[in-house]
Amino acid sequence: MGKPILSVFNTYCDAYLEFRNNFVTPGAFIDMYDIDKDEFRDLLEARKLQHDEKNAIHPIMTLDYFFHKVHNKNYSETRIHY
Repeated sequence: MGKPILSVFNTYCDAYLEFRNNFVTPGAFIDMYDIDKDEFRDLLEARKLQHDEKNAIHPIMTLDYFFHKVHNKNYSETRIHY
């Protein structure tokens, strides 16, 4: 089991942007930073959920919100507060 994403990056958004800008495969990214595979899977699922959200004002800025929504299944907040 790898390290938590936030032990390597400041935010989940930072981790996602690093992956999209500098890596071709998830496996290479996970191996390079030795991060938790399940947490990274949740990050990709959060990005998909965020992409599908019709009311996302600024998609990349809200990625951490969507990650917590995916990763914490019992998340009770239903809208983003700016």
